[in-house]
Amino acid sequence: MLTLQHISKIYPMGDTVVHALDDVNLTFSSAEFVAVLGPSGCGKTTLLNIIGGLDRPDEGELIIAGRSTRNYSDREMDAYRNHSVGFVFQTYQLIPHQTVLANVELALTLSGVSAAQRRQRAADALVAVGLSDQLNKKPNQLSGGQMQRVSIARAMVNDPDVILADEPTGSLDSETSVQVLDQLKLLASDRLVIMVTHNRELAERYATRIVELKDGKVVSDSRPPEGGTEPAPGARQKKTSMGFLTALSLSLNNLLTKRARTLITAFAGSIGIIGIALILALSTGVNNYIDDIQKETMSSYPIVIEREAFNVSGMMSAMRGMRGSAPAHDLDAVYMDAQVATVMEDLTTGVSYNNLGDFKNYLEKEGNPMAPYLSDIRYGYDVQFDIYAVDKNGEIISAGDGGRFGIPAAFASFAPFSDSDFTELIPASEDGLVSDAAKGRYTLLAGEWPKNGAEVMLILDENNEIGEMTLYQLGFLPQADLRAVMGGETPPNPDKTDRWQFDQVIGRGFFLLAQSDYFIEDAKGLYRDIRGDRAALRLLVETAPRLTISGIVRAKDDQGFTSGAVGFTRAMTEGVITRSNESEAVLAQSAQQEINLHNGLQFSPQGEAEKAKETRLYVSFLQPGEKAVFAEQVIRLFPEALPTTGEGGESLGNQLPDGLTREQVTQLIQQFRSMADSPAGISGLNPGGSSSSAPLLEQWGMLPDSAREMISGLGDTQVSALLDTFIMNASDQTLALVYDALVSKQAGTWSEALADFGAVSLSAPSSISLYADTFENKDEIARLIKDYNEAADEGDRIVYTDYVALIISSITTIINVISYVLIAFVAVSLVVSSIMIGIITYISVLERTKEIGILRAVGASRKDISRVFTAEAFIIGLAAGILGVLIALVLTVPINVIVHRLAEDEMINAVLPAAGAVILVAVSTVLSLLAGFIPSRIAAGKDPVVALRTE
Repeated sequence: MLTLQHISKIYPMGDTVVHALDDVNLTFSSAEFVAVLGPSGCGKTTLLNIIGGLDRPDEGELIIAGRSTRNYSDREMDAYRNHSVGFVFQTYQLIPHQTVLANVELALTLSGVSAAQRRQRAADALVAVGLSDQLNKKPNQLSGGQMQRVSIARAMVNDPDVILADEPTGSLDSETSVQVLDQLKLLASDRLVIMVTHNRELAERYATRIVELKDGKVVSDSRPPEGGTEPAPGARQKKTSMGFLTALSLSLNNLLTKRARTLITAFAGSIGIIGIALILALSTGVNNYIDDIQKETMSSYPIVIEREAFNVSGMMSAMRGMRGSAPAHDLDAVYMDAQVATVMEDLTTGVSYNNLGDFKNYLEKEGNPMAPYLSDIRYGYDVQFDIYAVDKNGEIISAGDGGRFGIPAAFASFAPFSDSDFTELIPASEDGLVSDAAKGRYTLLAGEWPKNGAEVMLILDENNEIGEMTLYQLGFLPQADLRAVMGGETPPNPDKTDRWQFDQVIGRGFFLLAQSDYFIEDAKGLYRDIRGDRAALRLLVETAPRLTISGIVRAKDDQGFTSGAVGFTRAMTEGVITRSNESEAVLAQSAQQEINLHNGLQFSPQGEAEKAKETRLYVSFLQPGEKAVFAEQVIRLFPEALPTTGEGGESLGNQLPDGLTREQVTQLIQQFRSMADSPAGISGLNPGGSSSSAPLLEQWGMLPDSAREMISGLGDTQVSALLDTFIMNASDQTLALVYDALVSKQAGTWSEALADFGAVSLSAPSSISLYADTFENKDEIARLIKDYNEAADEGDRIVYTDYVALIISSITTIINVISYVLIAFVAVSLVVSSIMIGIITYISVLERTKEIGILRAVGASRKDISRVFTAEAFIIGLAAGILGVLIALVLTVPINVIVHRLAEDEMINAVLPAAGAVILVAVSTVLSLLAGFIPSRIAAGKDPVVALRTE
């Protein structure tokens, strides 16, 4: 079965060379008990190591089943040891931190045997050597004879072809030696057993063949095989491999025998993880807090694009440029700084008009690149409506309207304020009611959130208060008392109420009137505004749709300024739009595109005759008071309409400016009118006229006051009659001039007439609000708007000012940068701990050197040995990571208490994200694996023969 041909093994010893084996030639049969005798140092153990594949000869060949092992790879030799050879050592060579059963199973784990089979076969082997009751004990709990029997069980468990026993009885007493040799003799009945021993008596008693060595040479062989080598089964060359779980088990059991050191090592390795975990927890807590603030801020301050926009940032940049620019002149005289003119020009030119219709189409098209960054889009329209309240005395009060009360549209997005007591709550996109973002800004005190557009919310400040003037405006306090207080008088019936129970407030109502509700058709088919008729207005209010307070909310103290005392929904606004667009006046004007149904005027009369007709028609519709105002405007343009006498017939000539006759006034106005239309403009006027007259421009500046004085003594009736006379006698040419100067503005356009009636075009919003959850998304939206502008025509580009971006910089980036710097600083400790783990792993390699030899003897490859120590580093790194995360989680509790006290805000909570914890554990494990790489390679490179000799 085995043949050794001319085997030589040489060991250098300083300047000399020792021949451990010198041209050894031996042949062994497949079933015999061979005893190898000889003095110490004669090469007996070297012979066993070469036969067992632990060592290789320097010369000669080991032939197994007719095949030379000279060209065996390391993997083939490992497989040979595992499947064909079993070792029994003098010192037992059991792994101390493994159980008896696990020691015996060891060879089977490398053979790919299943766990259940391994356990059964190992137990059977232990039963065969009489250790059925010792399976779960550790080797240090057994006697020497029992440990040797465990070694025999391990050698035979894989059913090898060869068992090599190196001084198996050297550490045993006589009785135990006999028991061990009986076991070996029994094994030799069907396999080759080669035993090295010094005891000739035992060898002659048990061995079937005795080979003697001396100085590395075979000096005698009692029974060499006859006829050469007998046929033997082929060597089993199935590759061996140790699973990572087996490696983990070996290393874990080893670490558990050194619990204190393992725990200290894991804790030391976890220090860096603890530091990074705490920084990450604090950073995450702050970023979560910022994200919450961002969402609230974004919901309050979206990107608002108005139809009429003012480029504040551009003006600010221009002003900074002016302040920072060097003067364009020498410093040798007095020069003018034109900053005021420049700023005023910027204010004038800084207002632009956005084409929101096209931009709305862009936002709504499929595949809009802005969609992933938008949390919501809100379209604003010029919806005109009024809300009325009724106080306890039945007096009707205008409580608020949907307009902006004089705030220019270009500046509407400057700040979240309105001087109305009514404000629209941030809507939910799907139903137009109150969004979760808006609900998060308030605490619901009583009632419920609106379920439809007819319900509103009463908004209190953080002290549950509403301003006194607002209470008057909403009808909670009587208007009579307010008038008395404003006049410095004592209220006639002072209302001492300063508090209202919630149930007294819920259910109170207001009345809603759309712009279109004020227009009633008259006998001429025109629609007149009845707001000047108090009786009609009262009747209209009393029959108007009702808004009811459905709930009461308190603004949270971190919301700052609270706009409005009553919050209505977008659903209400949409209802007003629908109601206005479907009103009788809007539908009538929609059908009539030639005539303005407000005043009966044509939108575009042609020729002097039609314009004169429209002027006469317009004057016929004017009331006496309106005619008086119109008459003054006409007198400014047409001096022939000036009255000559007052109501009592007295002459008004003495009211002309000094040195100016009526003829001169007439000439003055005509000259101004003609010269103002000339290319030279007003600057071309020459202060001519009589020598006693004032300069022409001064005279013109005096004329309006003069004309106003001349008609001030006349009543509305006389002035109306004067205007009627003028209109009756004026030529079509003159009346056409009056139309162009005064009446055409009243006729307006068809779209303007519809808007005056309250119609709203849904395709042309007045504003677009773009909502984003984070500043990063808002920045992306701003970038995409820039891309949109680059592709759009100049007149269709979008201009807006992001006021939040002007106020708040990249806070999240700052926090992240600080976190990264701190993590980088703390990461130094991770490097140190990794080096320490590498050192500990190397110490473990030194401590487990004999175990390395044992593993190699049962067939473990170099890679398997490396895997064992890699597994140990893995366990330490994993333990360090988990320990670090657990300690960090515990430490976040007192840290949060400290943060809450320092920041005076319980919303900031250090929290370690699950993903971050997993990553930290993974980082700790990977660093430990890297640290254990060199020690594991050192372990894999150890000579198994030397390793087995290590004490």
